[in-house]
Amino acid sequence: MLEDEQKPFHEQATIKDVSPARPTEPAWPPPPRPRPRQGPAKAIKVLAITLAALLVASGLSLVIYATTNQYNLALVAQQRVYLRGTVDSQATIARSLQATAQPLATTQAQIYASATAQDQATATVQASGDQATAAATAQSGALTQDTSGTPVVTDPLNDNTLNYNWDEGYTDNNKTGCNFVNGGYEVQEALKGFIHPCFAESTNFSNFVYQVSMTTTSGSDGGIIFCGNRSKGQYYFFRIDINGNYAFELYNGKAYSSLASGSSSAISTGLSQSNSLTVIANKGVFSLFVNSTYVASASDKTLKAGQIGMAVANTSLPVTADFTNAQVWTLS
Repeated sequence: MLEDEQKPFHEQATIKDVSPARPTEPAWPPPPRPRPRQGPAKAIKVLAITLAALLVASGLSLVIYATTNQYNLALVAQQRVYLRGTVDSQATIARSLQATAQPLATTQAQIYASATAQDQATATVQASGDQATAAATAQSGALTQDTSGTPVVTDPLNDNTLNYNWDEGYTDNNKTGCNFVNGGYEVQEALKGFIHPCFAESTNFSNFVYQVSMTTTSGSDGGIIFCGNRSKGQYYFFRIDINGNYAFELYNGKAYSSLASGSSSAISTGLSQSNSLTVIANKGVFSLFVNSTYVASASDKTLKAGQIGMAVANTSLPVTADFTNAQVWTLS
């Protein structure tokens, strides 16, 4: 080889001229494998990964914070709008309430006043009803007490034999007058707008209870008279009609006064119905009863005493009424 190196370049042997060398046998044990190039330490990798994760987490937290903050701001803004609307609405309601407060108070006052008036009216009616009931009870008690004794007059009115001297006789072709007929005392009036009274001439009472039964057979009105004076045309007249109405009147010569009137369910209505009429006359106070039921009272001191009797009134048609069982109790 040295010789070749010493030869001129063009005389040196080429690769082709050099026979290949015999491969050498590998040495055993083989040499150690060259170690690859070492990277960063494991701890450094973990730290790097951790830092990267922290960065990612921080960024995500920032994004979440920003998003949440933006949402909260939007929510706060919405709440402000809602609150503003509520405040405005409440202010509107307050103004409306203020505007309607006085009318409402006035209306409520009117309602209260109306209710109070109705309550007072109801209370008045109730009180009036209670007073009327109490008065009727008291008067019924008085009637029972005042008629508990022996009557001074008991006349069935069959005839004129008991010396009370009842009026008898007819006028207007026997269509007006008084007489004893069919076991009773019949009184008639034919002329419209006229009253025909019939007296027991021999009687004279001041404080008393007077009671008679009456049956109207034609026409409408009939009743009892008392404290009468036939010659002067003076008497009190308590009458009922066939429709259930009553009246208490004073006839004093040519003067006339209505002392009480009304209607009562105690009156048996219609023709041929019997009704008992009673008056308690005591010192100018008169209590009136039909069928022992109290119907009215009146006060008058024009006539203080006089005759008892019966009468009928022709208000539209000729009237006839039959009377029986006259009784009188005197009061002390």
